[in-house]
Amino acid sequence: MDFVGKAKRIRIYLAENDVIGHKPAPYALLDWLRREGAAGATVIRATAGLGSSGHLNLDIMPDITAHLPVIVEWIDSPDRVERLLPQLKQMVGRGLITAEDTEILLYKAHGVRTLPNTVTVEQVMSRDVVSVAPQSPLRKVVELVEGKVYRAVPVVEDGRPVGMITNLDLVERGGLLVRVELLGSLSDAERTSALNQLGGKTAREVMTPNPVTVVEGATITAVADVMAHKRLKRLPVVDAAGKLVGIVSRLDLLRTVAEAFHSGPEEPRPAGLRGDLPLSRVMRKDVPVVHPDTPIN
Repeated sequence: MDFVGKAKRIRIYLAENDVIGHKPAPYALLDWLRREGAAGATVIRATAGLGSSGHLNLDIMPDITAHLPVIVEWIDSPDRVERLLPQLKQMVGRGLITAEDTEILLYKAHGVRTLPNTVTVEQVMSRDVVSVAPQSPLRKVVELVEGKVYRAVPVVEDGRPVGMITNLDLVERGGLLVRVELLGSLSDAERTSALNQLGGKTAREVMTPNPVTVVEGATITAVADVMAHKRLKRLPVVDAAGKLVGIVSRLDLLRTVAEAFHSGPEEPRPAGLRGDLPLSRVMRKDVPVVHPDTPIN
């Protein structure tokens, strides 16, 4: 897979004696990033450091070498960073995390990730799920999805998903005048007018009830089958007790499958897709087109 262009560089500053669970923190983070499909990360061990404690930590002082600084540097696409950052902050707990824009000029993977049939949805799903209660004002739902990469919000009661609110629900049932992604292009007055159309509606009034869910142990092949047959773009993921633990989208599945294919001359490994099926058999042909100068309305 080639990955060139705008990206984010995340640096996590830790101490050698920091732990996450029962593992040294740097290696726990590497293992977690690997399981989440991150593009790559590196552990850098420093020889000296000065932190918020005011102590100077040097590797020439054997009695404090366990406190030497360690940096985990992670570079990835902005959307993946946005998806994983909330959980990363929770895992680190204390320390320092920085983020900066960067640009990838060359990214050629040394190997190809194997995608066995045992890959489960919990390995590819988004865990930092934003949800609302059934009585939440619809305006709050709009504010939660505006400017975000996700376009749907689970409605949760007692920890269990009881509905889903999509962009289409907000327009067709909620009365929102434009799709959420277009709100930012409106003037302040136009935006206020659009939001006022929501009135006093609540999440329960516009949600699609009884959403289709998948358990976190389901294989991605099974999840893809559900999405295809029910024509759904995303599914809430629940644990054995039916509690919401994440959400999985078609993009998550597509990204996982794409990363498992060879980019070289070798024959691709099967990854739940028919390699001999031409694109013309699955593509859509009823695609609306507009000129770049067409008015947005």
